[in-house]
Amino acid sequence: MGAEYAVEIAKQALTLMAMVSLPLVLTALVLGVSIGLFQAITSIQDQGVGTAVRMLVVFAALAVLAPWMGRQILDFALGVMSKGGFNG
Repeated sequence: MGAEYAVEIAKQALTLMAMVSLPLVLTALVLGVSIGLFQAITSIQDQGVGTAVRMLVVFAALAVLAPWMGRQILDFALGVMSKGGFNG
């Protein structure tokens, strides 16, 4: 377990972080652009409407995706522990 192993694990961890967070970020991005466009078209200037809707949708997406996200992180952690000699 040298420096190469540590670099490989760090690279895998960063890739996993991006993969797990991307669905929520894309959900917020698409919804934010859609709400902004809707507010521009209808001349609604209230920021609370967009923020509340975006929060609710992102929380709903998190509730739906949480099992998948947890499974991905658990699989990664178990893989690191089994390769690292932590077979407790």
